[in-house]
Amino acid sequence: MKTDYTLRLLLISCIITLCSNCAQSKDLNRSRASALISNSKEFKEPAAILLRDNYGEVSIPAQSEDEEESVAQPRAVEAFLDNHPALAVLQYLGLIEVTVQLTQKSKVIKAPEIRVERPDNTTARSPLGRDSLAPWRFNIRVNLTEKGKKAAGSGGQTIPLYTKQVIEVTGIITTQNGGAQAEFTWRAVPTAVGEAFDPTSAEYKNLPPKLQQGLRKPTGLLQRTPLADTTEINTATRKGVSYFQRYDDGWRLISIQ
Repeated sequence: MKTDYTLRLLLISCIITLCSNCAQSKDLNRSRASALISNSKEFKEPAAILLRDNYGEVSIPAQSEDEEESVAQPRAVEAFLDNHPALAVLQYLGLIEVTVQLTQKSKVIKAPEIRVERPDNTTARSPLGRDSLAPWRFNIRVNLTEKGKKAAGSGGQTIPLYTKQVIEVTGIITTQNGGAQAEFTWRAVPTAVGEAFDPTSAEYKNLPPKLQQGLRKPTGLLQRTPLADTTEINTATRKGVSYFQRYDDGWRLISIQ
């Protein structure tokens, strides 16, 4: 009889424990929320600069009718990089090479099919009635150097800048229809290349002042990618809000703001 009584107590204890665990599994705890955020695409994939196959064309004024192409090319590269501060930094670090390509008027480049024209040593009448030189027009190419390929790794034409790291889930609120909202803090963790974009790093402070200014106050047609702003990296602790929904197989992350 005593053995039967003991077995019944153990059975009741197990049932209570299981019921307690089931009840707890219905609630989203901070540890689980943190894991779901950390494993999301937004936090697992690094923010990066994605190099394009073609950057189109840049136009610069000709300095004289007999200016040589070799003299105009560096000015075209400089004009392009002034409008693309992140690429200017990558070039300074030796990760990319910017080249320009020019053809005679009406001659078409087969791959890609973009026409560029050379000054024809004739002047054009401006709307103001003054004579002006026809501009140089160059097609821009950006290629990874060997050093750049190592930095890109398996990412191909992508240069990782930083990853996002969850610091702490600070609170969870249950919402309607079986949902939950979690507030959390996070920070950007720069890669070796990304250190040059972090104003608090020694690598950034070693950049020429012109490059620092470009990252700090970009001008012109700044290229932005779906993965990252190509301006300075903010490594300060920031706040975020994530939204979850409970399904029959557990909690799923819906969105992050």
